[in-house]
Amino acid sequence: MATDIQDLLARSLLAVRTLRSSVNQVFERFRNGMKEDNSNENKERSFLNELQQGLLSVNQNLGEVEKLGSVITAPAGPLLSGNSALLSLDPVLDKTPLHSQLLQAYKWSNKVHDVANHAFVLLNQNSLKRSTLPSGGPAAKRLRTAQQNFHKLPPQQIDAVIDTQKRMFPDLDIKIHRPQGTAAVLEVTVGRAMKIIIVLRGLILETVNVRGLDEQSFKDNGELDIWTKSKYLVYLKITEHACAALLHFYMPHRPDIAFRSFLTWLNSYTSLFTIPCAKCETYLQDNLPPTWREFRNLKPYHEGCRP
Repeated sequence: MATDIQDLLARSLLAVRTLRSSVNQVFERFRNGMKEDNSNENKERSFLNELQQGLLSVNQNLGEVEKLGSVITAPAGPLLSGNSALLSLDPVLDKTPLHSQLLQAYKWSNKVHDVANHAFVLLNQNSLKRSTLPSGGPAAKRLRTAQQNFHKLPPQQIDAVIDTQKRMFPDLDIKIHRPQGTAAVLEVTVGRAMKIIIVLRGLILETVNVRGLDEQSFKDNGELDIWTKSKYLVYLKITEHACAALLHFYMPHRPDIAFRSFLTWLNSYTSLFTIPCAKCETYLQDNLPPTWREFRNLKPYHEGCRP
């Protein structure tokens, strides 16, 4: 089987060489042009005959190459040559310090093994303990810190945190709703610019939705409308930025700091329609005010002027 494939490959290479030779001959005839003869008619006839014969030879050789190419099939899987395939990476075998490198690696591994054994013996002789009491004693209990679950906090503690934030941000009118019992939903009015619905899970900020002051926050049946999007493009943009701010200020171990940082960022929108962009110094771009507030310095930017 291997011999047949080798014969086919040899015949294919020979056919390709013949095809290249016939193509070169055709272009040589084109380059040389018509031979010098007595009559123009004989020159043209001779040139056309030679050209026709050359093209017929090219066509015949091309058919032979295609026929041989259709017979040869690719191997079913990859050629598993193993580590022998790596031998061609460095053909200069005399300059490869293989023996010295293997000897150095062997000595290094033996040395590491010996040092590890000595360290194991010494550490077993001197057990490192912070206390002479057995594990699980009173000392170990004192070292354990209570992990507070900020996802489940009593409503009184959440109300106390929100009241503190109200005093810190007088421009934010914060109202607390509990449509499902314990989970708090905040309705925050940011000056004369907008109002935002904030859903809390304990003290963790879950989601936000920004609407205009003229848009309703309650449904016809009296329930708080959390999910309805604003009909104004400017507030849809600010909703996207607020979701990005939630991810930026997210601190699961200190949600009170994350909550205060988010309200600080939100308080900067009190001047939404009255302050120009910090970069282009214009009020409107694409009929929109500067809807982005930088997280670090709270500077206003248009969507296309963000740093």
